[in-house]
Amino acid sequence: MLNSEGKSKLSKRILRFHETNFEKPQTHQPILNPKSAYFQYSRLYGVLEEANHIDFKTFLDVGCAEGMFLLAAKSLRPSCEIYGIDFSRAAVRKAQGYTSKAESHLVRADALHLPFRNQLFDVVLCSETLEHVVDDLAATKELARVCGKLCLITVPSFNSQKAKLRFNPDIDCKHDSHLRKYLKSELEYTLAKNFRNIRVFNLSLWHLSTAAIILHNFLPKYIASKISKFFSVFAGFDYRLCKSGAHGHSFICICLK
Repeated sequence: MLNSEGKSKLSKRILRFHETNFEKPQTHQPILNPKSAYFQYSRLYGVLEEANHIDFKTFLDVGCAEGMFLLAAKSLRPSCEIYGIDFSRAAVRKAQGYTSKAESHLVRADALHLPFRNQLFDVVLCSETLEHVVDDLAATKELARVCGKLCLITVPSFNSQKAKLRFNPDIDCKHDSHLRKYLKSELEYTLAKNFRNIRVFNLSLWHLSTAAIILHNFLPKYIASKISKFFSVFAGFDYRLCKSGAHGHSFICICLK
């Protein structure tokens, strides 16, 4: 366990890592067509599928990166107010350019101290962010505090206790700054402290998302994008399979206040 000074130093390392990554032209580029990247699109599909069940007028993305989910929320509910926060200034600048026509409200802020009043947002999203946060329990509490109806969380998953034991946190922030991944039981226990109704299941079929990642790393971008678009045709079917118990790379947590 880290003391307060250790947590502060680690948080600064994570911030430097993300600032550097967002400044690079080849990383964290806005995805103009989400279907061209199946791994991202599968998460987007699941988030929109669940959000569509809620009549929401306000939407917050905590860890909004370049803003893909902000535009997606606006397309789903054109009259809603969309807000995004990220602790990286470089990310906020990218999101401002990407979402400029969507009248988004973007703030540079920390997930541990959200600058909003209680229950302000009908829908709160936190996608692939908690694994980078030094104190994920405190961040989860903040998500619940500002959430009025529905909170959607996606995080990388373990499929077994054995896989968890093999995991090495990237505390030096040399690779991906992932401090943790999650077992389903851990998520359910943590979220139950702040939400009354919780469902946790896998998101993004393992074999398709793995194939998409490999293709984007080893094939020319335009070819990999075409294959990902083909994979994306099956996103709805994949999502239903995951709900029934199929294994994936990430969990989606559907939390009601």
